[in-house]
Amino acid sequence: MSDVISKEQAEKEVNSWLDFKKVSPKKRETLKGNIAYLVEAMMEGLLVLDPETFVFEHTLKFPVGDLKKLKYKPRLTLKEIQDRTQAIKTPGPLEQSIAYISALTGQNSAILKEMDSEDNTLADYLSFFFMA
Repeated sequence: MSDVISKEQAEKEVNSWLDFKKVSPKKRETLKGNIAYLVEAMMEGLLVLDPETFVFEHTLKFPVGDLKKLKYKPRLTLKEIQDRTQAIKTPGPLEQSIAYISALTGQNSAILKEMDSEDNTLADYLSFFFMA
Protein backbone atom coordinates (compact mmCIF):
# COMPACT_ATOMS: atom_id res chain seq x y z
CA MET A 1 0.00 0.00 0.00
CA SER A 2 1.51 3.33 -1.02
CA ASP A 3 1.41 6.37 1.20
CA VAL A 4 -1.32 8.96 0.63
CA ILE A 5 0.80 11.81 2.02
CA SER A 6 4.50 12.11 2.77
CA LYS A 7 5.96 11.52 6.21
CA GLU A 8 7.06 15.17 6.33
CA GLN A 9 3.52 16.40 5.59
CA ALA A 10 2.00 14.00 8.11
CA GLU A 11 4.47 15.12 10.80
CA LYS A 12 3.70 18.76 10.00
CA GLU A 13 -0.05 18.17 10.37
CA VAL A 14 0.25 16.15 13.58
CA ASN A 15 2.53 18.84 15.03
CA SER A 16 0.00 21.53 14.08
CA TRP A 17 -2.66 19.55 15.97
CA LEU A 18 -0.34 19.20 18.98
CA ASP A 19 0.44 22.93 18.83
CA PHE A 20 -3.29 23.76 18.68
CA LYS A 21 -3.83 21.59 21.76
CA LYS A 22 -0.81 23.25 23.42
CA VAL A 23 0.77 19.87 24.18
CA SER A 24 3.99 20.45 26.11
CA PRO A 25 7.38 19.22 24.88
CA LYS A 26 7.55 16.85 27.88
CA LYS A 27 4.19 15.28 27.06
CA ARG A 28 5.23 15.00 23.39
CA GLU A 29 8.34 13.13 24.48
CA THR A 30 6.31 10.83 26.74
CA LEU A 31 3.82 10.12 23.94
CA LYS A 32 6.30 10.00 21.04
CA GLY A 33 5.20 6.46 20.17
CA ASN A 34 1.60 7.68 19.90
CA ILE A 35 2.73 10.58 17.72
CA ALA A 36 4.60 8.19 15.40
CA TYR A 37 1.46 6.03 15.14
CA LEU A 38 -0.67 9.07 14.24
CA VAL A 39 1.88 10.06 11.57
CA GLU A 40 1.76 6.54 10.08
CA ALA A 41 -2.03 6.55 10.08
CA MET A 42 -2.02 9.90 8.27
CA MET A 43 0.49 8.64 5.72
CA GLU A 44 -1.79 5.64 5.03
CA GLY A 45 -4.85 7.88 4.70
CA LEU A 46 -6.63 6.36 7.71
CA LEU A 47 -6.43 9.64 9.59
CA VAL A 48 -7.10 13.06 8.04
CA LEU A 49 -6.82 16.39 9.83
CA ASP A 50 -9.08 19.31 8.98
CA PRO A 51 -6.61 22.22 9.22
CA GLU A 52 -9.37 24.74 9.96
CA THR A 53 -11.12 22.95 12.83
CA PHE A 54 -8.35 20.54 13.94
CA VAL A 55 -10.87 17.69 13.83
CA PHE A 56 -9.33 14.32 12.99
CA GLU A 57 -11.35 12.00 10.74
CA HIS A 58 -10.54 8.32 11.20
CA THR A 59 -11.58 5.91 8.47
CA LEU A 60 -12.27 2.54 10.07
CA LYS A 61 -10.55 -0.47 8.52
CA PHE A 62 -13.46 -2.57 9.72
CA PRO A 63 -16.71 -0.56 9.71
CA VAL A 64 -19.26 -1.25 12.44
CA GLY A 65 -22.58 -1.44 10.60
CA ASP A 66 -23.13 1.98 9.05
CA LEU A 67 -20.28 3.51 11.07
CA LYS A 68 -17.39 3.90 8.65
CA LYS A 69 -15.62 6.96 10.09
CA LEU A 70 -15.07 8.61 13.44
CA LYS A 71 -14.48 12.32 13.92
CA TYR A 72 -12.46 13.37 16.96
CA LYS A 73 -12.86 16.87 18.31
CA PRO A 74 -9.63 18.56 19.38
CA ARG A 75 -10.75 19.70 22.85
CA LEU A 76 -12.77 18.17 25.70
CA THR A 77 -14.33 19.79 28.73
CA LEU A 78 -14.39 18.13 32.13
CA LYS A 79 -18.17 17.95 31.86
CA GLU A 80 -17.94 15.97 28.61
CA ILE A 81 -15.50 13.56 30.23
CA GLN A 82 -17.58 13.24 33.41
CA ASP A 83 -20.78 12.63 31.43
CA ARG A 84 -19.15 9.66 29.69
CA THR A 85 -17.16 8.23 32.59
CA GLN A 86 -20.09 8.33 35.06
CA ALA A 87 -21.75 5.52 33.12
CA ILE A 88 -18.83 3.14 33.76
CA LYS A 89 -20.02 0.40 36.10
CA THR A 90 -16.72 -1.46 36.44
CA PRO A 91 -13.92 1.02 35.87
CA GLY A 92 -10.84 -0.32 34.14
CA PRO A 93 -8.44 0.89 31.46
CA LEU A 94 -10.56 -0.37 28.54
CA GLU A 95 -13.77 1.15 29.89
CA GLN A 96 -12.03 4.45 30.56
CA SER A 97 -10.58 4.49 27.04
CA ILE A 98 -13.99 3.79 25.50
CA ALA A 99 -15.52 6.61 27.59
CA TYR A 100 -12.90 9.08 26.35
CA ILE A 101 -13.29 7.94 22.74
CA SER A 102 -17.05 8.31 23.13
CA ALA A 103 -16.62 11.86 24.49
CA LEU A 104 -14.23 12.76 21.66
CA THR A 105 -16.38 11.35 18.87
CA GLY A 106 -19.91 11.74 20.22
CA GLN A 107 -20.52 8.06 19.48
CA ASN A 108 -22.36 5.77 21.87
CA SER A 109 -19.99 3.56 23.85
CA ALA A 110 -22.04 0.46 22.93
CA ILE A 111 -21.20 1.06 19.25
CA LEU A 112 -17.54 1.70 20.06
CA LYS A 113 -17.33 -1.62 21.90
CA GLU A 114 -18.09 -3.30 18.57
CA MET A 115 -14.97 -1.78 16.96
CA ASP A 116 -12.26 -4.09 15.75
CA SER A 117 -9.13 -3.99 17.91
CA GLU A 118 -7.13 -2.69 14.93
CA ASP A 119 -9.35 0.39 14.68
CA ASN A 120 -9.44 0.76 18.45
CA THR A 121 -5.64 1.04 18.59
CA LEU A 122 -5.70 4.29 16.62
CA ALA A 123 -8.65 5.57 18.68
CA ASP A 124 -6.74 4.73 21.87
CA TYR A 125 -3.58 6.50 20.73
CA LEU A 126 -5.60 9.64 20.03
CA SER A 127 -7.48 9.47 23.33
CA PHE A 128 -4.22 9.24 25.33
CA PHE A 129 -3.57 12.91 24.56
CA PHE A 130 -6.70 13.75 26.56
CA MET A 131 -5.98 11.39 29.47
CA ALA A 132 -2.28 11.89 30.14
